[in-house]
Amino acid sequence: MLTKYLGAEAVDFQQTLDEALAFAPRLAPMVADVSAELYAVNAAGGT
Repeated sequence: MLTKYLGAEAVDFQQTLDEALAFAPRLAPMVADVSAELYAVNAAGGT
């Protein structure tokens, strides 16, 4: 669609997926269930 509408080059899906998945190990330690973390802090009386 973008190739016709915007004249952009086609994006290689597999290459884009591989590049995105390469970030997973670096991002994994930063992922958390934020609602559970906030609930725990609130339940402990924190702000």
